[in-house]
Amino acid sequence: NAVTLNNAATLRGIGATPPAIAGGIITISNSATVTAVTGTDTDVLILGNSTNDLTGGGGGAVTIVVNGPGTIAAGYNDSPNGTLTANWNVTGGTLRVDYATALGVGNAVRVNGGTLAYHDTHESYIANPITLTIGRLGGIGYDAFFSGAVTVDGGASVVLNDLVSTGT
Repeated sequence: NAVTLNNAATLRGIGATPPAIAGGIITISNSATVTAVTGTDTDVLILGNSTNDLTGGGGGAVTIVVNGPGTIAAGYNDSPNGTLTANWNVTGGTLRVDYATALGVGNAVRVNGGTLAYHDTHESYIANPITLTIGRLGGIGYDAFFSGAVTVDGGASVVLNDLVSTGT
């Protein structure tokens, strides 16, 4: 079923096996800040299950806050989100990226607690600019490929693992 998330909305996923799947079109209202959370650290919430299921932000800045404590998966089943205009802010848990364009093309990602984990068997490169303040960046079972700028804030406490980059 389709759902629209307005400012201050929270999308909560409960379940690990099987995971919670927010299937159908998820539209985020313009200028909204929305939060994706799970109930426990073993829960998984999958945002969409088809191409462009996660959309919105075309008329104003949108922020998607990932606040765990479990896993929020973007781009399940090789689903690009090319119509999504939103910045991502990982403050807890894990944001699992299953496809290089799952975060939307060019959208900024800030890891300010938690983990940004790339899980793509196609060896595609994430081009999104990423800023790390505190947390983890890396791959799940595969090397993580990044071609966008990865910035580590001064005084940051970060862990990097299984990374492949096209630049410096």
